[in-house]
Amino acid sequence: MWRLTLARRTAMRGHCVAGDIACASATGVCSEGAACAIVPLKNYDALHKALEDAADAEALRLGRNEEAIPMSMADRLRQENPVRVWREHREMTATELAAAAGISNSQLSAIESGESSGSVAALQRIADVLEVRVDDLLG
Repeated sequence: MWRLTLARRTAMRGHCVAGDIACASATGVCSEGAACAIVPLKNYDALHKALEDAADAEALRLGRNEEAIPMSMADRLRQENPVRVWREHREMTATELAAAAGISNSQLSAIESGESSGSVAALQRIADVLEVRVDDLLG
């Protein structure tokens, strides 16, 4: 990954020249033997802005997969069993969730009450039905 750095160096050292120029290199420093590009400062600023915009766009793209939840639900997730909270948020009964996840009502009841942590396979099926990650169910 190339890093853009504003470098003000003397020409005698073989580095970037002072003034309205910038240096871009793989290491971020123009030194002997390093691959560098000297560009006008306005081009450097445009490249820097484009990189920041691309990073912002990627963060936004990744964040779109996250579901926003109400603060009241966030509070409940800190205090109650996450499986029950997510089930109720999805407006499902325990019987509906158990059937959809392929587990028994008693197994789901034990998970929601904290009597059982549930198997990884059962938690994965519950997470799939509730459209959340298994991590979201572990509290």
